[in-house]
Amino acid sequence: MDQQKSMYPHPDPSYPGGENAGYPHQTPYPPPQYPTSNEHYPMPQPEMHQYVPPPIMTQPTSTTIIMPPQVGPDPTMITCPSCQATVVTRMEYEPNTRTHICALLLCVFCCWPCVCVPYCVDSCQSGNHYCPSCGAYVGTYEN
Repeated sequence: MDQQKSMYPHPDPSYPGGENAGYPHQTPYPPPQYPTSNEHYPMPQPEMHQYVPPPIMTQPTSTTIIMPPQVGPDPTMITCPSCQATVVTRMEYEPNTRTHICALLLCVFCCWPCVCVPYCVDSCQSGNHYCPSCGAYVGTYEN
């Protein structure tokens, strides 16, 4: 125990806290000296770019947008987009997802004898309109 006391001297009362007592007082490093003029560190200059206007290109001034004809649940009088004839459309009905869901619900709720009803009722199916002259597809009506 006496050897430990001789290794560590008593704390210096002038040093606050006395945690590092006995160690030589270290002087802080002096603050770094920076140059006061811009001789050593020149300011970066922004790059100069020359504006070059884009080349002038001529564009067509008129644009034609072809809208599909509005079709309803019944045969409709339209001008066919394919053959340009004014006709009353021919309708064909086709089952869609809603038709299959209705049939599934009838089956689930024990109405299996009525499962074919959604496939026989036109309002449960998609109505596809066709031109009777050229047979071109015109549009679909879904209820």
